[in-house]
Amino acid sequence: MEQQFERIFEAVELRYERSVATVAEWAQRNLDWKAAELRRQEEERQRKEAQQRAEQERQRKEKLFAEAENWSKAGVLRAYLDMLDTRLGNGGKAMEGYANWRKWAQTVIDELDRSASRVEVQSPHPNTESAGR
Repeated sequence: MEQQFERIFEAVELRYERSVATVAEWAQRNLDWKAAELRRQEEERQRKEAQQRAEQERQRKEKLFAEAENWSKAGVLRAYLDMLDTRLGNGGKAMEGYANWRKWAQTVIDELDRSASRVEVQSPHPNTESAGR
């Protein structure tokens, strides 16, 4: 009977050790899963940030293209007003309401051309005081 107890204790001890090993294995799997999940979440966050940066860059380019197109349109409109001014200077007669229309047209041109907000326009007649500095 003593041998039976010894074998029973050995079997119980073996099962206990296996149970402890299994629980440790489960705990490790759980830690590994959590670490993998954190990596996935970080990769997703980085992917979204990259996507957001790409979208912001696309929008910046679109704004630049629109700004350049508006600048070009403003140039055409300026040339048109210059041509009308030349006609007036050469003895042409302005139609009724021309002065108000021209002010309005200049406002439209100024709204279209935002290049002065990028680089300030230098005065055609530089200040002579600043030349000596």
